[in-house]
Amino acid sequence: MRITLIAALLFSLGAFATPLLGTSAIAQPIQITFDSAWDRFPDWTPDGQTIVFESSRAGSIRLYKVPLGGGTPVPFSEPHSAFAAISPDGATVAFCRHRGQDGVYTVPIGGGPEKLLTTFGDPWTLNWTPDGEEVWFTTLGGNLNIHSVPAQGGAVTLRVGNSVDDQIPVFSPDGTVMAYTITTDGVNNFVEAPVNDPTNYTQLSFEPQNTNALDYSLDGKRILVTSRSNGRDLELFEYHRETQALTQITFDGQTTSVDPLCWGRYSPDGTRVVYSSRRGGDDHDIWILDLEPIQNPVNTMSILDSQGLAGARASVAISLSNSQPIHAMEFKVDYPPNALYLEQIESSGAAGAMSTTFTRKNDGFHCVLFSPAGAVIG
Repeated sequence: MRITLIAALLFSLGAFATPLLGTSAIAQPIQITFDSAWDRFPDWTPDGQTIVFESSRAGSIRLYKVPLGGGTPVPFSEPHSAFAAISPDGATVAFCRHRGQDGVYTVPIGGGPEKLLTTFGDPWTLNWTPDGEEVWFTTLGGNLNIHSVPAQGGAVTLRVGNSVDDQIPVFSPDGTVMAYTITTDGVNNFVEAPVNDPTNYTQLSFEPQNTNALDYSLDGKRILVTSRSNGRDLELFEYHRETQALTQITFDGQTTSVDPLCWGRYSPDGTRVVYSSRRGGDDHDIWILDLEPIQNPVNTMSILDSQGLAGARASVAISLSNSQPIHAMEFKVDYPPNALYLEQIESSGAAGAMSTTFTRKNDGFHCVLFSPAGAVIG
């Protein structure tokens, strides 16, 4: 169901309202690593009980694992190991090595001897095919291309070598289609193609800011995406394959200039996302986000900061295209230094039907409308 947001600001002090992309009604993320080092590129074990990730906490980047409930991360690889990807059976982790014998390797998740699969190219970002037979990886140098290597090592095959940069291969659960990122005119967007014909792609995103596909949901209906589509910060979104809509699911205010550093994966049961973020204030930590079933898009509004907003008022009207009654809310905006406080002062429409949550942003606030039970209005 399409929802239209109409926002009117009842003042003329230089602030303005902009309708944003949809957002999801979700819980607050839970932090599971706490270190001033960079903890990045997480992935789940198939049972959903352990997270593996790369970290620089020992001085050089290595692979670590930590229980879902948190605890002390345990290293299980040699130094200079990056971009962890767990095999479908959960026994092995593929990774890239730099500052040594560059290449694609695997290591048992319980620790043990590493296996070199290939030294081809300068690899980064990789994924297993769902059948566990191959590892597909991005190669640097000149144009970025996508290659594959058998899981036991062997000959490397060029899979995607378009005239543009191609990177970050991810696969649907049934292994029939894949998504990857292409770069045109200096901007990343993602495409989808049959696995058996990966250069025959269909472009799915057309955002003016870098937008990269990271993972498919369990049912294959959604793609986890990292993007700057809100015009400012690097956040996670979900792309809905049926409706072709992007739904924002994190509001961390990340300012990193390197897009893939906001990296995430769906949990094996599809109910959570693990991702790396600067949300906690350190370089990067690992966070878990619980996802609620998405019934409808959420209405959002952003009012950008401006001088002299004290006492200003804004009226927000939500129009639902399925002929439900129009609900309206009015807010009072206060603007002390370095903060923005909002207070619901009255509502109309169905009495008591609406409540609000607010998220402070670097340049304003987001307003998300929910029913008292937490469901999205509409």
